[in-house]
Amino acid sequence: MRFAKAHAYGNDFLYVHQSLVGGVALPALAREMCDRHTGIGADGLIVYTQEGPHVAMGLVNSDGSPAEVSGNGVRALGALVLLHDRYPHAEVTIDTVVGPKHLCVVFVKRLVLHLQPHKRLPVKLYWAIQSL
Repeated sequence: MRFAKAHAYGNDFLYVHQSLVGGVALPALAREMCDRHTGIGADGLIVYTQEGPHVAMGLVNSDGSPAEVSGNGVRALGALVLLHDRYPHAEVTIDTVVGPKHLCVVFVKRLVLHLQPHKRLPVKLYWAIQSL
């Protein structure tokens, strides 16, 4: 399964496109993948869809319980979908359970994207994209 892992301010998340997990029980998948001893290890699993500029996400905690949203998780997903967009001030809006979150790129340095949500708080994300 192709996935991405991102770290932001002490939180780490695994990202899987919805098309890869159709019909899979997400709570069980999150427990398996997020286990720090027998899995990849993460605070949660974010399953997302992206069709053009439209992005939506759902978050499952590492124990399999549903979560409404994580600011760090949203910002890391923004970095994932904008990873190859090298234009200054690229923007993305991500639909979450608690409503849309809008992010814009402040600047890009190598594979580190510095994002700002509308509250103007800088975020630094480091990526490890892997396939199993």
